[in-house]
Amino acid sequence: MKLRNSFLARRFFILIVVAVILWTVLTTVFYSFIAQPVFSRIITRQIATRSNVISSRVSGAADYDGFVNETIALSYSMYGSWTFLVDGNGIKLHTRVQLESDETTDLLFQYVLDSHLELMGTSVEMTSEIMRVPGINGSLIFVSVPIEFENARYGSVVTVQPMEEMNASILSLNMALIISSLVVLLIMTVPVLVVAFRIVRPLQSIRKVANAISAGDFTQSANEDEEG
Repeated sequence: MKLRNSFLARRFFILIVVAVILWTVLTTVFYSFIAQPVFSRIITRQIATRSNVISSRVSGAADYDGFVNETIALSYSMYGSWTFLVDGNGIKLHTRVQLESDETTDLLFQYVLDSHLELMGTSVEMTSEIMRVPGINGSLIFVSVPIEFENARYGSVVTVQPMEEMNASILSLNMALIISSLVVLLIMTVPVLVVAFRIVRPLQSIRKVANAISAGDFTQSANEDEEG
């Protein structure tokens, strides 16, 4: 009896394959939904920590010191984000933004001002929102922290960071999960086939004897050495 001709063996193998594939797909989808907000919170905390340092340095200052100027100027090269200092008169200082067109840059600035106004209209210590800006590929996370002086808010530090790095991390983890599942499938295939063969072979032998008896041939007998 050949294993490929066994109905039960084929079904046993198919069930294993379907189970592993289903587990992989569901785990990947579930992980994607869980991972994105977790990664977003981590990134938000990192950005807020840097922004709070800048906020404390510029609080009540008419001029910005070298640390603030250099940190904002090098924000994109060091952290992959754009930093904006905003007050009631608009954007006072920001990281150099190089986008495809001036219209896209102006639109980004408008989103920054909207984030500033949203923060100023609340009493929270930080606002964070993921948005898409037309003309910019991918999502952006906007994190705003207030600038206060003598317990009064008069400005904010708005940091904008593309989500490409986070999405790449999630994708790489999903790929690792899929590859590991395929490896598990390959490892399980051989023992599963062996077990299926040991289970099916005695049943096939009994079926053969039963068919022979029904045909009037009583000379056939099952192999007692077969275990299953």
